[in-house]
Amino acid sequence: AAIGFKVAVASLNVSLQKEAVYPRKDFAIIPSSIGDWQATGEDVRYDAAGVEALGTELYLTRIYLNNSSSTPAIQLHLAYYTGQVDAVPHVPDRCMVAGGYVPLTPEPRTLDLEIDVTNWKTDSLTLDDEPYQFVWTTNSITGKQEKVRLPIGDLQLRTTQFSHPRLADGHVFAGYFFIANGKTTPYPERIRVIAYDPFESHAFYCKVQFTIQGDSNFNIEDFSQIVSEFTSKALPEIMKCIPDWTEVRQENER
Repeated sequence: AAIGFKVAVASLNVSLQKEAVYPRKDFAIIPSSIGDWQATGEDVRYDAAGVEALGTELYLTRIYLNNSSSTPAIQLHLAYYTGQVDAVPHVPDRCMVAGGYVPLTPEPRTLDLEIDVTNWKTDSLTLDDEPYQFVWTTNSITGKQEKVRLPIGDLQLRTTQFSHPRLADGHVFAGYFFIANGKTTPYPERIRVIAYDPFESHAFYCKVQFTIQGDSNFNIEDFSQIVSEFTSKALPEIMKCIPDWTEVRQENER
């Protein structure tokens, strides 16, 4: 039976062990200035226990302020995982509860992000018969134009509202989505389906998370609007660091 299983797996070109594929660039090079948003303070660095709890050393936690409005600060958190078939994503609706936050929404809500796609263009390359979108950006060092492919799928945010005894009547919104093997999903349970496709030899996923603390008048629509505006500017910069899945697949075919 064991021999037959191995033969069947080989004949179907099924890959049960995933090869790691690492970011193209360190997340630290994501600009401190993104549109009207400016980074404030130092990037958060976790100690050994924090890194162990996160499950990866490839992460970024940074706070941005909007210089052109009075909107509250937004915390961007990226956590990158690769080659780990059994990796369980750390998400706010689990981890923040463990940290003493009280969820005010019975279940996380999935919000559609209103992304500015004015500069998006359709690529000739596809994934599962769906064409990639891309943008042209300028390399800050060389000044040359760079083509940055964007992940395929609707950009949606899995969002939870929290309170905390120390926040009085204020509250916190936290939302996230994942980029996995060239696709997006807001659902942690979809990671295994997308990133660990048995017919792919490599696997990665990146959690993209946003957290905003607001007063009693700050609501989920405000949160969605701020995240949409920020993501419209930040997504191409994030994708410069994340592997281009078309290049990963082309390299595997050689």
